[in-house]
Amino acid sequence: MSKKTRQSQRAKKINPHMKIVDESTRKYVINARIDQLESDYYDSPNRLAEDIESEEFEMELEEHENEKRDQKLHTKKQKKAAQKIKKKKISKRTKKESSMRRNFNLKKLIKEDDLEHNEFPNFCSIRLRIIGKYGLKNKKEVWRVQLVLAKLRKAARELLTLDPKDPKRLFEGSALMRRMFRFGLLNEGENKLDYILGLTINKLMERRLQTVVFKSQLAKSIHHARVIIRHKHIKVGKNLVDIPSFMVRVDSEKHIDRINEDKVGRTKRRKQK
Repeated sequence: MSKKTRQSQRAKKINPHMKIVDESTRKYVINARIDQLESDYYDSPNRLAEDIESEEFEMELEEHENEKRDQKLHTKKQKKAAQKIKKKKISKRTKKESSMRRNFNLKKLIKEDDLEHNEFPNFCSIRLRIIGKYGLKNKKEVWRVQLVLAKLRKAARELLTLDPKDPKRLFEGSALMRRMFRFGLLNEGENKLDYILGLTINKLMERRLQTVVFKSQLAKSIHHARVIIRHKHIKVGKNLVDIPSFMVRVDSEKHIDRINEDKVGRTKRRKQK
């Protein structure tokens, strides 16, 4: 048998997988195959109804999923809005607490009589009043004194928690009190650790070299005293001191004096010419 006869015989058989050259037979084969598949699929009478029900169920599922998605988005938006409100409230609270904490600490360290709270009710203005009164450069110098004072108070508080006959309290307490007397922060009559808790910023500020120079009338003003110290015109005993925040001891307070200026100044030299 030739190849053509074989092909014609195969074409007579309805086989959709075989390549057919004639276009009419090809369409016929495809339609026949579709009818066969439909008849196989819908052989049971309930199959069509099941398909319709399944489609409806799928539609309901899609609607339900869409509703869920919308609810989730809505809840997410609500959560985000609530979180923003919480953050704002927390930030406001923390700001208030921090300012209250700072002001409370400052209130402990400053006496009301010294700074007249009626005229300056704001604690920021109290710091500025301290800066102006003692001729400080900035608030950093106030914070530095506050830190020293806080450390002294902490040491005294820890020693007060111990037993009065404890050797640690006796040894360290006496050393701490000697230091207070040496720097003139306490009088010799105030020989108790409780008096350290009553110290204020003003006590420490009074013992700075700048204030001592001004009060001993070596300078015209508190600011002039700072300038003199920075220009190296002040000596404490035999030592030249150019630090305005230098803590003056009671013994060395008598020996603060101006350095003898042997060199002629710039303006005097001009006048001599």
